[in-house]
Formats: sequence, C-alpha cells, structure tokens
Amino acid sequence: MNSWKLISGGNLIDGVSDSARPNTDLLILNDQIMKIDAGIDPAKFVPRGDEFTNLDVKGMTVMPGLIDVHCHTSFGEVRMQEEQCLYTSREIRVLRSATNLPRILRAGVTSVSVPGGSYFIDVALREGVNEGILNGPRMAVASRFLSTDNGIGSFYPSDVGEPEGSVGLIVNTLDEMSKAVRYQAKNGVDLIKIGDSAYGQHEAFSLDEMKLIVDTAHRLQKKVTIHARGSANVLSAVRAGVDWIQHANVMTDEVVD
Repeated sequence: MNSWKLISGGNLIDGVSDSARPNTDLLILNDQIMKIDAGIDPAKFVPRGDEFTNLDVKGMTVMPGLIDVHCHTSFGEVRMQEEQCLYTSREIRVLRSATNLPRILRAGVTSVSVPGGSYFIDVALREGVNEGILNGPRMAVASRFLSTDNGIGSFYPSDVGEPEGSVGLIVNTLDEMSKAVRYQAKNGVDLIKIGDSAYGQHEAFSLDEMKLIVDTAHRLQKKVTIHARGSANVLSAVRAGVDWIQHANVMTDEVVD
C-alpha cells in the first residue's frame, strides 16, 4: 500500500530560494516528494484507500536533511587513544556506535560520510540502517585508515606494535597497501581512507604509494579519501587521483591553484 504524508503550513527552506517560503505544504508519496505548494488539497492527489497522514507544522521550519561529511560514528567518546584501541572491546564499541545513530538524526543530519572507523562496525551500521533494523542516517563508510609507520594512524612505539583494535592500520610496503585495499573492499566499505602525517609536517606516503592505493580502489569501484594537511601531502593526493581530500588547511597558493 502506498503511504502519503502532507507536511502542511510550515516555513519551508527548499535549498533553492533566497529565503524561507512561508505557509508552504509538502506532499510526499512513500519516500518521494510529489508536490510543494501552498494550500495543497490532498483529496486531489491521494487515491481512496491509500494510507494518509497530515502533519500540521504551522509556526515551524521545514528543511532538507543536513549532511555531515566527516563523522566517526564508531570511535566513541573516549578520553585517550589507548582507551579506544586497547581497552574497549569490539562488542562495547558496537553498542556505543549504534546509540550514536539516533543522536545524529535528532541533530537534523540525514546523511553522513564516515572517513575512518573501528573494525567494520560502520559497514554493519550502514547495513542495519538500510535493512530498517537501526534508525539512522544514510551512510557512506570507511574502515581503519591506512597509515605507514610515519602516518597519523601509527599511535604506538615500535616495540608495542599496532593492535588489531586500532583505528589505524600500518601498511609500509606496496604489497601491504594493495592487500589492505582488497581486504577492505571485500568487506564492504564505500571508502578507503589514507592517513598521511598528522599535521602535514612530512609525507608519510610517496606519490607512487598513493597511486597504487587509488588505482586498486578504483578498479574495485571504491572511492579514496585522505587525511592531508600540508602542501606536499595535498599535491601528491591530487596527482594520485584521490577522490576526496580532508582538511588541506596548510597549502601554498600553487597547490590551491
């Protein structure tokens, strides 16, 4: 059965007009907007027998859902990196992460990009939302971000090593990088995340290494994003064909161009 909803009488921000449209109705069929106008008569559109709901929002503002393009839903609110990577079990992370999804919706955000997460928890959250098991936003997700020993994901001394629970995955060779991309793609990510140096103070990945990651990911129909702050990092990312650059806050005019 079709489900109709009339959101009536609100001040509508449509994302196109210069200002809100007062006393404007929004008629929705299932998940598709059918008509936007003032004073819509549902009897002219809704067939007899179809489900119909009228939501009176006079005096309120109606707007499109917001998009959060940098949201780490499975990181949790930890006090230190060790708490996140070492002392919080996979099971607790799942529970904490699932409680983040309705919070995101209550903030008015209906779509998120997750450039880096714990294990493949965000993949599971995305599927839970798609299947209707969880109430949450649309999600495009990455898993552990790829880092060298010199990148942002290398949190611990060499004699400690990188725990499986770390949000960073250390890949120091071309073979390790290719293998990591293939493994993450197999497990359902939308994005491969590269973690270059924390503040752009040096290049943790060479241009050839970035190109290998990008080429492998694109061949598998995945996008690539990168934590890159400095000019050299950003320029290499552009030349390697990275789809989406995070931060990029320390750049020369040449790189900006």
